Amino acid sequence: MCMRSRLNKHAGAREHAPPPLPPPHPPHTQLTSLSLSNNLLGDDYLCLLVSAACTATALTYLDLSHNAEPSSKRKQGHKAGAALRTLLTSNSCLTSLNLSWNALSENSGASVALGLQANRVLTSLDLSWNSFGRTDAIKPLVMRC
Repeated sequence: MCMRSRLNKHAGAREHAPPPLPPPHPPHTQLTSLSLSNNLLGDDYLCLLVSAACTATALTYLDLSHNAEPSSKRKQGHKAGAALRTLLTSNSCLTSLNLSWNALSENSGASVALGLQANRVLTSLDLSWNSFGRTDAIKPLVMRC
């Protein structure tokens, strides 16, 4: 996998940036199941994969579990939540989604909840072992059940 590096001005260390998205292409029509669990993808790559899944018109099963960044204990940011919300509102075939063990934050949980409000086809959702906390942001998740 090709990765670009950029210099972190504060720490003097190099960070790896995800590769740029390829040019727009026709939707994937044959892929029905995709499992990328336990790859430690982190927030940026998780966003890229979720964005690509939005165009997978036959995708019914998506497993992105165990992909929190190992190098830090930070919660997955707003980008992942926004991408997941877009996936849930735009993909009309996805019936099973596993997002467990991703350290998704309270804000990401709220974005998932908003996406679920518009989604009428998802029948299985695993959000276990995330970092939503006990806040009002996830009430729509509970109300959906």
